[in-house]
Amino acid sequence: MYPTPEGDGFYSSPIPPLLYNEYVARVLVADAQVLYRKGVSVFLSGEGFEVREVEDGRGLVEGLRFRPHAVLLDARLPSEGGLEYADILRNTLGYEGGIVLLVQSPEEAKPVFLREAAMVGANAVLPRSAGPEALREAVEAAIAGKRLDPPQVPSLSPREAEVLRLSAQGLMVKEIAARLGLGQETVWDHLERAYRKLGVARNGRTKVLALERARALGFI
Repeated sequence: MYPTPEGDGFYSSPIPPLLYNEYVARVLVADAQVLYRKGVSVFLSGEGFEVREVEDGRGLVEGLRFRPHAVLLDARLPSEGGLEYADILRNTLGYEGGIVLLVQSPEEAKPVFLREAAMVGANAVLPRSAGPEALREAVEAAIAGKRLDPPQVPSLSPREAEVLRLSAQGLMVKEIAARLGLGQETVWDHLERAYRKLGVARNGRTKVLALERARALGFI
């Protein structure tokens, strides 16, 4: 599904260290939105970077022949998504350059997303609303190897997060149990554990407070 360009050691060999007096830094812009991609490319080219553009996952993989020092990666890149493609770059293809994930807005860069981005090897997360200076700094920091330092977030199990999401949609415990094929007591157990991990005390507003915190962190 993800073709590997031919050539021994293409992905395993480290990219040469960036020295501005010897190398022109190469940046691959992988973004589905044409106007944004073109604008970023024009700006970075004007800043002295050598830039290539791609619009989807296949182009991203093929674009690694360009041997970019950094990849600007659309978090919604068709068809896998930015997190999945970042994981493929790092852990399947052995890409060792910088990865900057581009999100639609600052609201998308919630703690859970930042944690997941760090886990797949992204160096930075940048909203599209960021100005030119922030973009250039993010690219340079990623090339230099600066790592993403995500905030600490509770570790909910996939089932706990799923039960919370369904609860946030207005489903009652009985309905959640039927939807997931679980007993009602099991659903209550998942909710109770999620509430504790989110640091919400048992009171009349437990559910409301837990969902507010889960939403702020990015679980729902």
